[in-house]
Amino acid sequence: MRKQLTTAAIATCLVLVAVRAQAGTVDVDYENATFRINNEDVKLSNGKRAMPAAPGSATQHVTRVFGKPVGGRLDSKPAAALFLADEPSGSGIFKYVAVAFSDCSKTNAIFLGDRIMPRSIVFHGSSIVVTYLDRKPDEPMAVIPKVTKSMTLGFDSKTCQLAK
Repeated sequence: MRKQLTTAAIATCLVLVAVRAQAGTVDVDYENATFRINNEDVKLSNGKRAMPAAPGSATQHVTRVFGKPVGGRLDSKPAAALFLADEPSGSGIFKYVAVAFSDCSKTNAIFLGDRIMPRSIVFHGSSIVVTYLDRKPDEPMAVIPKVTKSMTLGFDSKTCQLAK
């Protein structure tokens, strides 16, 4: 009887660990991470950064987490992969993908496009695969994105940087 209870307890723990891994839980504080965007360090606070678009301007340049981050591992490091929306006060909403780690002070963000529609991020070994919707090259920005695109980004654990 005792052996059966121990076996059942171990099986339950293994199932819980597997479910947590499949759910892609995020154990990294991505909401307060620093990302490198266009040669500028962007420090988020509660998932957002807002600052004047120009000195003395009431218009804000806003960078924020877009959608729900995905938890996973890159080179055995716990990571949170996420989309960022950067709105510098013009008509564009520039989307990036980035990865946050608890042991890296900052990582770079990779530009995906202007007014695109992010779809998914999947961890795959030492890389991530990003899928999003974009427009055809000859379509105006007013057209709703419908063309599926994917990008695989490698990760360098020594520099904590993503690369195409």
